[in-house]
Amino acid sequence: MKTSDISRKIFLVLISISITTILFSQVEFNSIGLITEDCKAPKNLAANCHPGGPEIIINCENPYSINQWLQHDNGVNTIGLGSNLELWFAAKWDIEQLPVIETTKIYAVKFFPKNSISSLYLLIWQGPNAGSLIYEQEISEIEYDEWNTFTLSTPIQIDINEELQVGFRMICTENGAGAGEYTDNPNSDLFSADGITWQRLADLDMHYSWNLGVYIFNDEMPMDFQGYQLYRDNTIINTELIQDTTYIDLIPEGTSACYKAKAVYDDCGESEFSNIDCESIMGLDKVIDNRMELFPNPVNNRVFVETHSPFSFITIYNHQGQVCFKKETPLTNKTQLDLSKLNNGFYFIELNNQGKMQKSKLFIQK
Repeated sequence: MKTSDISRKIFLVLISISITTILFSQVEFNSIGLITEDCKAPKNLAANCHPGGPEIIINCENPYSINQWLQHDNGVNTIGLGSNLELWFAAKWDIEQLPVIETTKIYAVKFFPKNSISSLYLLIWQGPNAGSLIYEQEISEIEYDEWNTFTLSTPIQIDINEELQVGFRMICTENGAGAGEYTDNPNSDLFSADGITWQRLADLDMHYSWNLGVYIFNDEMPMDFQGYQLYRDNTIINTELIQDTTYIDLIPEGTSACYKAKAVYDDCGESEFSNIDCESIMGLDKVIDNRMELFPNPVNNRVFVETHSPFSFITIYNHQGQVCFKKETPLTNKTQLDLSKLNNGFYFIELNNQGKMQKSKLFIQK
């Protein structure tokens, strides 16, 4: 074989290896990207007719928002514990019980002071066995035998990769710390005499959970968030990405629309759609007392309707404005409707009395 042929084959092999390596690297990169990226969609989108005009107000929640209480007990107080000596008591949350959003903060702690507390300090620890005390606040104002909510002087960001422990250091004369029936959670009944060595009430055959909760929140978006796309009946209605979670839309009187949204990110593109919500605009001079109770809602087959103002005509139509159900009744404030022939989805219900209407939304889910 000629030297030139050997060189050509070696060159082709090297080129083949290089291309394979590049393709393999791209596949690995793309696979990792698909697995690790988290394009969260907007949450809890709601569309509501503005009471003073023909606008539809659309609100949604930040996809990464957190707004909740962490609590192991059932909220019911049954006993007070602790007397004469200093008592440290706390509840703990393991890593898997914490939210996955890194910017989560603690805003407040609630507790049920039972009786006769002379000294009370709010304490927050992170790490195994309450290894690091990260917050301390003296509590000076206490209302006994009821839930007290103590707002932190400065909200603190928690490390979601370390267990969280929240509690109090207390001196009382008699039964100061409120507790309820044990909720079968081993993190709900921790106590200590020095804040270093922790035990459980269950170890002393005392089956209670401390009445204690932690309020956590997050209102920050990731750095690569660009904005929201808002859709009316499957068509984008914004010309630029929306930065706020509230948007006002105008639609003609006597029409309806269904809305949904996406969040847009620099790294992973567009999210999935949010939930869908529908609303309609009617002439304001035709709308009377609009307080209408529908139960159950979502509707299976039958729905009970009750209002403050009487009605005699009932009309149900879908979000495209098509009439799906009509009924005339003697003048009444309540009735029962059989909607078993309607398909699943969002509908609008109108109750009419001599041209004056009441309206509401209902959702059929069988």
